[in-house]
Amino acid sequence: MMTSSAQNLGKELQSKREQLGYSLKDVAEHTRIRKVYLESMEQGQFEALPGQAYVTGLVRVYARHLGLDINQSNSDQKIL
Repeated sequence: MMTSSAQNLGKELQSKREQLGYSLKDVAEHTRIRKVYLESMEQGQFEALPGQAYVTGLVRVYARHLGLDINQSNSDQKIL
């Protein structure tokens, strides 16, 4: 089930990626995160990722690549 905080985080990731002019392919190549996982994160479908430990790591790597501070919001902590 997709929560509003998951949707918000996904939208924030997608918005920042687009703002920077990166394609999903670009991000996948630089972060070594599968494109399908990036798409799931941007759609707020974190349950589609392989496990909670992976969710935490993948989101942090993706956010760091985009220059985002994912720890700034308490609602995002519920996902991580």
